[in-house]
Amino acid sequence: MDSQVDSTMVAVATPPAPTPAELGRPVATPKRRRLPLLGGALGVLAIALLAAAVVVNGSLSKKYSAAQAVQDYYAAMAHRDADGMLANATFIRGEGAYSYFFGKPALQGMLELPANSDIHNVKLTSDRQIDSSSRSITVSMTWNGKNRSQTLTVRKNPAQAHWLFYPAWKVEIPSTRIQIKLPNQAGIVSLDGIPGPSDNQTAIQALPGFHRVAMAETTILDGASADVDAVESPAIVTLTGTIRASARQAAAESVKAAFNDCDVARYGDCLNHTYKAPDSNFIYYFTVPGYGNVSYTRYVYALRNDPTDGMTLTVDANTGKLSASGTCTQTLTVDGSRHYNLKGDYTATLTWAGDGFDSDLLWDCGKAKG
Repeated sequence: MDSQVDSTMVAVATPPAPTPAELGRPVATPKRRRLPLLGGALGVLAIALLAAAVVVNGSLSKKYSAAQAVQDYYAAMAHRDADGMLANATFIRGEGAYSYFFGKPALQGMLELPANSDIHNVKLTSDRQIDSSSRSITVSMTWNGKNRSQTLTVRKNPAQAHWLFYPAWKVEIPSTRIQIKLPNQAGIVSLDGIPGPSDNQTAIQALPGFHRVAMAETTILDGASADVDAVESPAIVTLTGTIRASARQAAAESVKAAFNDCDVARYGDCLNHTYKAPDSNFIYYFTVPGYGNVSYTRYVYALRNDPTDGMTLTVDANTGKLSASGTCTQTLTVDGSRHYNLKGDYTATLTWAGDGFDSDLLWDCGKAKG
């Protein structure tokens, strides 16, 4: 029996292949398009940076402005900062000014006075362009208890710039003139501790502000000083001349000595000298003011007071010279028993001689009854 083979093919279902997740492998995320989102973020960042740049530019423009240079100058003065004043200012000296009154030591000296740092409420009141490189700035302030207004020219400093874009500004501070009224034979004058020139002591150019003007002592005069408000020009200060106690004593000693330095052969009224009538065989008279004719055989004058009490001394224009004046009283004693009181005055020119005064004295202590 023949065998019959069945050739019919049977379709067998094949199971699906396992996914990567089922095999434990990471699943790849499908790529998405982010370009619109990134572009929006960059736009926001650009706007933020632009806004920040505007803010920073405004801040720096104000910080390095002409008006701020003026504010910084007065702020430095208020803080007694000489370097800060120098950094923000150009000092304009007038003709005949001396440079050492405008340097750092001069600033440090003037800042020792509390009035210069007593600056408050500095406010901008006007900012006007003069040209492309200069501006006129006006500020108000309270300075040493007084309301003031200052108008200053501020110029660009071409030699300096901040952050390459912001020009530096310098405030032009003009000098102020201080007129000094001095006594005769004044000592060397100084401004805030800095000696001035010996050939011109009656006018000094300095920085606007408050200053101490001082005069050194001399052989004849005491030293003297006075503070002056020289914010505005011109300013005037007066230094008094007070004669030193040692000079007064030397002058008094000289005058007293001069009263006793009298040539009895030439004058008939020398003190403490007894004069006798030329001839005892005759009666002699002389006229005594307030008493009439007085007969005598001998007489003597003597002072009743110290003529230097209340003596007036005046300092002359010529170096080393004083003028003296005062009153004197004396008693005329005639023949040992008759007394006549008299009064008068004297003048003297005193010249300093190295260790004291020489006196050229003229007196008349018997002018009137006294």
